[in-house]
Amino acid sequence: MPAGSGGVEDTLNVPRHLLVVSGHPGSGKTTVARPLAMALGWPLVSRDDLKELLFDHLGIGDREWSKALGAASYDLMDRTLGLLMETGAGVVAEANFSAAAARSLRALAQRWDYAVLEVCCSAPAPLLVARFNRRAHEGQRHAGHRDADNLPEQAARVAVPYQPLGVGPVLRLDTTELPAVVLQRAREWVAAQVGRLPTDVPSGASL
Repeated sequence: MPAGSGGVEDTLNVPRHLLVVSGHPGSGKTTVARPLAMALGWPLVSRDDLKELLFDHLGIGDREWSKALGAASYDLMDRTLGLLMETGAGVVAEANFSAAAARSLRALAQRWDYAVLEVCCSAPAPLLVARFNRRAHEGQRHAGHRDADNLPEQAARVAVPYQPLGVGPVLRLDTTELPAVVLQRAREWVAAQVGRLPTDVPSGASL
């Protein structure tokens, strides 16, 4: 249902929001995105969740296969976000967004008349590398990601600071602090932007 066509959000005159949580791998995106989505009562669309579903159905391959399914997962993410935004629901989207993904998000926001908010997670490059190495060696993510085969590539990637998408207001969130402090800062900023955040962000997460 396009904006202005009489949906529930139009009737209540409630702004439509897409909350984007972005950043390099290891920057704490998932740790931030999931509690915020729970507190807001909004669905969370995570690119890794979609990619891992593809692994489960299509199988695990080499690094090139992982990249191919990664590209497909972005297309699935766009489709899923579009279906949710068509209903007027608030949505949280979490990924290591590329410039092309930013263009897609901007197009979706314009099509469905959404305000986009961005929490851009970051940490010093050595910490990002340490986090990525830890989860690779401890098997913290789906085996299909081939993280152990991707360490040099990731180290080179995080050496360049991640830039916010710039589609809407941005909170640059340094995740080197304790998770409870990081989540509270994100919560307060989102609450100020959205105008409400009815419950506390769940604690107990680790970055």
